[in-house]
Amino acid sequence: MLNIEHLSAAYGKRLALHDICMEARAGEVVGVVGSNGAGKSSLLRAISGSLAPTRGRVLLNGIDLSRLSVDVRARQIAVVPQSSHLPGAFTVGEVVLMGRTPYLPFLGSESTRDYEIVLAALTRTATEVLAERRIGELSGGEQQRVLIARALAQITADTGAQPRILLLDEATAHLDIKHQAAIWELVRELARSGLIVIAALHDLNLAAQCADRLALLSGGRLLVCDKPSQVLTPDWLWRAYDVSATVITHPLYGTPLVTLTQKEV
Repeated sequence: MLNIEHLSAAYGKRLALHDICMEARAGEVVGVVGSNGAGKSSLLRAISGSLAPTRGRVLLNGIDLSRLSVDVRARQIAVVPQSSHLPGAFTVGEVVLMGRTPYLPFLGSESTRDYEIVLAALTRTATEVLAERRIGELSGGEQQRVLIARALAQITADTGAQPRILLLDEATAHLDIKHQAAIWELVRELARSGLIVIAALHDLNLAAQCADRLALLSGGRLLVCDKPSQVLTPDWLWRAYDVSATVITHPLYGTPLVTLTQKEV
């Protein structure tokens, strides 16, 4: 269980998050939505530890993550960004192996167990066939799967314990529909295996289909965190985005389907 308790954070004097309280459970995908500048990426940074809170705390199974060393925290949490400047000359296998860095002793090298974990991560993300290919030869969708594989390798314990937290920051924003669907199917599968997944998303209809719950942010504050049907309503969307929206039920999936209400000419 991940508990966020009265979390506030700032960049210098600019407040980015204010008094956020929410939780995320193993086995579910929590989508973080809101307009540009609402605090989505800042919330993920605060959870990962790259943005220090000015108030409040983030607890994983009752442990304050800010009290953990960088290496220990890196074994608990991994971040998949929407894009990453991966080293084009490295092979996929080499990049995924980088995820084992938090486990290496000083001046030490990878163990047999590290390579087993990397192979498992490649297999789960269907990237094992790409292991010998260089990153610069891959498509955008393939590179995103490699980033997820590296994240899995990073947060899989040496003992074989389940991974803990996967944070996705607009991880499929620049992908086509086919690759988006494949990656979200993988993410849902990872969540069902016991992972805590928190994903920042711009596409509200994609969020409605992929997330079990949605956290709606506005101006660095959490407006509501609930099932998509309770969050994606005309009233909440007006408060968060300052737009008039029509919300109907998707005819196939039963999830909310959001469209902007056209103004009369």
